Amino acid sequence: MKNFKLEPMDQGLCGGVWTSPGFKQLMEELSYDIGPRPTGSKGMQEGQKLLAAKLRKLGVKGVHTEPVPVRAWQEEPSRLELVAPRQRAYESLHCVHSAAGALTASLVDAGTGTLEDLDRLGLKLDGAVALIGGHVISGAKYVPLPRQVQRISERGGVAVLLRSMYQVGGSPAIELAAVTQPTSIPVIGISYEAGFELAAFARSGKAKVNLECAGKSFSTRCSNLAGELGPSKSQESIILSAHLDTFYLNPGSLDNLTGVITLMEVVRALAPLQTDFQRRLRILIYTGEEYGFLGSQSYVQRHLSELEAIRFVFNMDTLFPATAEGVAVMWSPTMRDYIHAVFQGIQRPLEVRNLFCMSSDYLPFLLQGVPAARPADWRNSMPIWSHTAMDTPDKVNLDWLRMNAMIYAQLLARMLRDPDPLPAVRKTSAEVESLLEKEQVIEAMESFGLMG
Repeated sequence: MKNFKLEPMDQGLCGGVWTSPGFKQLMEELSYDIGPRPTGSKGMQEGQKLLAAKLRKLGVKGVHTEPVPVRAWQEEPSRLELVAPRQRAYESLHCVHSAAGALTASLVDAGTGTLEDLDRLGLKLDGAVALIGGHVISGAKYVPLPRQVQRISERGGVAVLLRSMYQVGGSPAIELAAVTQPTSIPVIGISYEAGFELAAFARSGKAKVNLECAGKSFSTRCSNLAGELGPSKSQESIILSAHLDTFYLNPGSLDNLTGVITLMEVVRALAPLQTDFQRRLRILIYTGEEYGFLGSQSYVQRHLSELEAIRFVFNMDTLFPATAEGVAVMWSPTMRDYIHAVFQGIQRPLEVRNLFCMSSDYLPFLLQGVPAARPADWRNSMPIWSHTAMDTPDKVNLDWLRMNAMIYAQLLARMLRDPDPLPAVRKTSAEVESLLEKEQVIEAMESFGLMG
């Protein structure tokens, strides 16, 4: 294992990050002045323009955008009422890329929407609205919402009510119901609390709901933002990435301005060191992560001929204190050991694990065999307002970002300056297929349009 140690540069890296004024200014500009940044929206364009100007000032070379074809979403108000055995109105949000509709039907509690839950309902699901619990998006083994909706529709369900997994005082979460084309049935998001109340009514066997929703999907274009630090002729490169897009109504301060702003501060810290880089740092700020990893999928397809030179992908998505304490390394035990050695040498007690995660923009790279990593939460302590209108700057302590930026600037400085080749090996297509089968994620990948 390679030996690393603290260097004089570490004091400058950490001090520069901790005293940088950029965290607060950029968080407020993107959250307050620009606001939500759905894929294909004016807010997304304004956010990219702002970041492009800041990257150029930091000394990033070749800053440019690359077009991405996307399916965007036009939100419209939705309405949900319980009409029997009581009359109750609930706040609701029409889930992205689900069918518009207006209907009245019986309500059944479909648990978490697993096959076992649907089998338990049997014929009761036919012609009914299915209430399901919010899915868990971290980790590898889960059934994505698009596949759950498809199964419910195939069994005769006429609509889905999705209970938020976030306990945030009555606020519904916005979720992605489909990727490549709209669902055949409406999907309505409701709050955590409303979901439990409706489940109690459903257990009576006499519950009926009325719903109306009119959102619609449309094809358009958005873009990724890209640039580089370091030697342009290097045989190796590392990707540092984050996604800028959000759902509508969601300022996205946690998900994912924490990742974007940390990336920007890491770039600020590393830029003065780039004359010592042994390999390039490619900086990517994606669109379309929330809509099925559209930006990263597009980037990989556009740059297939360059993937052999990409040694490693480090992706920043939703950062908070726990993500400064752990790293998940995917499909590269040798890079896990390398990163572990870096943190030991610089006296950072991070836990670095080999663990596949089904959660962000490194996935298209993994499908091409490129190893990847992300800051990870081993304590299951992610804040609970992600994907809601409550994801605002006042809930993000900027010291969270400073901690993450200091640690990952030190890591990337060593990866970029190391004169020896990085111990990361690209997997073959056969190895990728075998790993996907082992992780039991082929169905989930397919539902997001990543395979097939």
